[in-house]
Amino acid sequence: MAAVRKLFSLLPHVKGVFVAFLKCALVTWQCFSTEFAKDGVIASSSPSQRDDAWMPATNDANKGALGMYRIDNQQFPVESMHMYNAREMHKRNNMRRVLVASRKESAKSKREKQALQAAKKVAGLLQLQAVAQRVVLEEADILKMKADPIRLQLKYLRSLNGDDKIPKASAIKNKSQSIPALVEAMKRWHARHPEARAAVTQMPAERTGDLEALGEPSTDCSLLPGPVRSNFEGSSLPDSLEDPEVKFTDFEDENNSMNNALDEDV
Repeated sequence: MAAVRKLFSLLPHVKGVFVAFLKCALVTWQCFSTEFAKDGVIASSSPSQRDDAWMPATNDANKGALGMYRIDNQQFPVESMHMYNAREMHKRNNMRRVLVASRKESAKSKREKQALQAAKKVAGLLQLQAVAQRVVLEEADILKMKADPIRLQLKYLRSLNGDDKIPKASAIKNKSQSIPALVEAMKRWHARHPEARAAVTQMPAERTGDLEALGEPSTDCSLLPGPVRSNFEGSSLPDSLEDPEVKFTDFEDENNSMNNALDEDV
């Protein structure tokens, strides 16, 4: 009151404002003090009821880190301290955005990996096309071949899925092992496809020359034999490895849902 009286000379309306304040406060005071009347609820209650209704005058017990843990422990009594700390750090460190960024990076890595796999598939297709354009049929010509062309022709014959007697590439250690394998494979090939010798021997010179003279192989799958062509027709290979047509719907959907949740929080 002494502080208010000092302001009377400086603020001419302070007296009226102060009186109006007290009048309104009186109404509120009367509203809250009725329970303390002699015949009120508190006066008529028993000591045990008063003990049950007791509560601290302040909310200090629920404030701060310890108070937050106290409230959380009431809501989740079986939660461990480790789980509580992890959940709080997840909130404080904004881990939602970190997870979104991590998932985007993982999706990018998967796209790059799939692009690399597509490139390897294209390289394998071109190799098979090159071998299909020049199949060495005669044993005398096979004996003159180098190690790499022998390996590629064996790979081509394996891709036809018609000869399971050809050894796996890992089982062939050197040229001395690959030449007999190719000779025997071509004998079985002639037995299954007697028309192949006549078809290949009638090819033009540019089709029967060395692989180096063939230039860039065509990407037309029609050049491949039927069993091989069926493995590649209808395959969706990217036209450019820099921009592969690869979509990861699961990551995109999950990232969109998490981004929407973040926008709602903001």
